[in-house]
Amino acid sequence: MKKEQWFISNPDESQLEVIKTGLSKNLVVVGSAGSGKTNLTLFKAKQADARGDSWGVIVASRAMRRMISYGLDAIGLNGERVTYSWAWTNRGGFDLRGDLYWEEGNPENIFLVNGNEVSRFRRLNQEYSINELVVGEYTIDFPDWVNEKYYKAFGRRTSNYTRINFEQDKFDLNAYTLLNTAVLTRNEDKPIDHIFVDEAQDLKIREYEDQYVPRARENIVFFGDDNQRITSGATMSLIAKCFKADMLHLNYNYRVPKSIARFAQSIMNTDLISSNMKDGGDSDYPKYPKPTLEWYPTLRDILD
Repeated sequence: MKKEQWFISNPDESQLEVIKTGLSKNLVVVGSAGSGKTNLTLFKAKQADARGDSWGVIVASRAMRRMISYGLDAIGLNGERVTYSWAWTNRGGFDLRGDLYWEEGNPENIFLVNGNEVSRFRRLNQEYSINELVVGEYTIDFPDWVNEKYYKAFGRRTSNYTRINFEQDKFDLNAYTLLNTAVLTRNEDKPIDHIFVDEAQDLKIREYEDQYVPRARENIVFFGDDNQRITSGATMSLIAKCFKADMLHLNYNYRVPKSIARFAQSIMNTDLISSNMKDGGDSDYPKYPKPTLEWYPTLRDILD
């Protein structure tokens, strides 16, 4: 998305209600795809940041994390203050952005390359718990499928590192090997003032009780939509009930053209036209094409 698309310059009345709601109590925001939930997530983060409060955004997937990270950058916030649900539960903090390199066979020093900036980290301990990390310490993690040699060299969330002084102009990228898929992360050991959860419908109540709500000092805001749930998760109304949160609804769709919505509502038996505001409501055929359906006899034919 372009920078200006991350800003809500002319919010509708339902979006304005979310914007006006303070950051002192839990809140549930319900809206369909294209209603502005993600933009409002960033807007609430900016409100918290302007107050000097600590905050974090937690999303459902790594792909969504990358998108939100870019959006945070675009509106002048720290793009590292977003993570995804698995990482939050298992790492407990936020990853540093960039690619990790090492001198093959020497895990004592690793280098984080983020654009033109290079940072050097030195290992302090090889048998460590991520929960023992203190401010200024980091640990390295890998997905499940990497070569066993990486686990032997680094462990998994058991080596702790600290950033050390380093002359960037002496770093020769060609002399080091990329640690593909590795991430450097820090543990968020203290409660955060405000936690903002996007796609909240995909997590269970127990997960929120154990890993989210106790770590939000002032409030937690849940953005989601029952119709977009891809796991057993929890309904938005149940989330509101369990955590004593007010519930607000976003009333309009700004993403899906009417030409598509008209077809979709014939399947869902739901009115998707009256709330459609893409291009100010002028998004029907022939300005936007009608959907095209193709029939295949088998799943294999579809894949081929």
